[in-house]
Amino acid sequence: MEMRSDSRLRQSRVARCAGAYDLPTPLRTGIPFLGLAADRRRLRIGTGTHVVKGRVNYQAGAVMPNQTWRKPTSTEIHILKAKLLASRRGFISVINCHVPSIVKLCQKVGSAPAPAGLPRKIQDLTNAECEEILRELREHRGLATVENQCLGVFAGPAGQETVTVEAATNEKIGLHIDSWSGRPLCERMKAPSRISINLGSGPRELLLVNLPVSEIGESFGQILDPLSKNESLTEIGRRFLRTFPRYPVVSIMIQPFEGYIAPTENMIHDGSTANVTSDDVSLVILGHFSIPGEH
Repeated sequence: MEMRSDSRLRQSRVARCAGAYDLPTPLRTGIPFLGLAADRRRLRIGTGTHVVKGRVNYQAGAVMPNQTWRKPTSTEIHILKAKLLASRRGFISVINCHVPSIVKLCQKVGSAPAPAGLPRKIQDLTNAECEEILRELREHRGLATVENQCLGVFAGPAGQETVTVEAATNEKIGLHIDSWSGRPLCERMKAPSRISINLGSGPRELLLVNLPVSEIGESFGQILDPLSKNESLTEIGRRFLRTFPRYPVVSIMIQPFEGYIAPTENMIHDGSTANVTSDDVSLVILGHFSIPGEH
């Protein structure tokens, strides 16, 4: 036992000298998965991440998941569902969004082909249209929300390992952290969450690291390089992933007419259409959401 422990210690020291802990890193309790989001049938666990090199249309320094996946163990499901500090960390959920206003919106955007190449916004919604959708989700699905902002309908091609693009450069950014509210790191737990509703004809995936970025600095700050006050949150997330390249990435399958709710300003994430052949279309709304019975 002591020899094996010493061996692991030496391996850890070598990894630290190399600038990364390139040893298996177990899943930790983080943002809780609620309801359908914790259904094992829609979940996959990835082996970690890598820095993108030599790929067209990717931003320098972008990080993306390794394409090796497996089903989660019962222990991992228990960890993902743990509600410890849920009020601070927010939650991840999946809800059925098959309501009349969403069906109407699908018909409205269904005739328009998705843009070739990189994803982009294809349609804005009026305040009345957005309010109708949220009203029906509240009445039919129990979704409560305040301080809403509709970002619109986005579309892109199928077969993309990651989907988010930096508008200024048209480059994919890989796993990242949203910054719609512009809140500093210490206030990210107060930032709005996002509901992203799949309007396409095939499933899409939400890829994520289940640790709140607001806690990454607290838990791993002494291990990561010193953080600059001017450093973007996405770069902080990339530093974490470069330091712990074998921390698991979780994939959640989102079927048509389903929506995921997640604190995307406080977690490392991206979307994926790698395993589908149909165009990717989604409606995105920001807000502070709650679902009775799931807390």
